[in-house]
Amino acid sequence: GHNFVNWKYETDTNQTGLLEPNNDLGSLFSANPKTVTLTAQWNTISYNVVYHANGGTGTMDPSVFKYDEEYQLSLNKFDRAGYKFIGWSTTQEGTSVIYTDGQRVKNLTDIENGIINLYAVWGIAYTITFDKMGGTGGTDSVTVMYGEYPPEIETPTKEGYEFIGYYDN
Repeated sequence: GHNFVNWKYETDTNQTGLLEPNNDLGSLFSANPKTVTLTAQWNTISYNVVYHANGGTGTMDPSVFKYDEEYQLSLNKFDRAGYKFIGWSTTQEGTSVIYTDGQRVKNLTDIENGIINLYAVWGIAYTITFDKMGGTGGTDSVTVMYGEYPPEIETPTKEGYEFIGYYDN
């Protein structure tokens, strides 16, 4: 998560400064110090998170994150007709959600300028529209993911009638 930059030195003869990597230490001893303290100087790496629509449409800007800092993944801006976004995978073929929309993350890689590719995971969505047959109120429509039960709905009312349910013709 960090890259070595250089050495900071301090001697018992009050010499201080920076040594670039692979620099000869001999020049430090020209003032005859008995002690030289070297302290490593590091910088924190940055990496990129790139979002892919994975069959959807739209664009999203990449995110730039720094190592050892927590960030929120960008909220999905992609769209896919007939599907609902359910999360992010780290592989294009992935069907399992690894990261949720807007999830907080930290240290996804320790490689300077590394690229983390996130691919949208889509679930098939169905819209159920309710024909109230002259009734009023109640739920107009719901979106349901394939394999899931629809949520409870509010029933319509119609004067002089008792609502007994919907049917599929």
